[in-house]
Amino acid sequence: MMTETSATPIAINTNVLPLRRPQTRLGIFNRVTDADHLLSTAREYAVTFAAKAPLALTLARQAVHDSVNMPLKDVLALEIENQLRIFSTADAKEGIRAFLEKRRPSFSGV
Repeated sequence: MMTETSATPIAINTNVLPLRRPQTRLGIFNRVTDADHLLSTAREYAVTFAAKAPLALTLARQAVHDSVNMPLKDVLALEIENQLRIFSTADAKEGIRAFLEKRRPSFSGV
């Protein structure tokens, strides 16, 4: 069973999670590092999330939290609602433009 804690990073991360070590199996940890690399790994993680569209991140995190005890049909309806809400934002348009122009997006949170 996937918990809210293990599902949230997956929902808001666009990268495939590495499962190279047994400790990173879903539900235990999503990333493992040694003490020497802890601060740099934490910064890398923070930078990754800071570069994402704030409203999309917020809605994804909230959806994971809200959907833990919801039936699948309600979870899918919530996902459709959130996608429709996001699609009309300036950040969505910026994301598409940045992709087409092969550059990093600059999200404004609207």
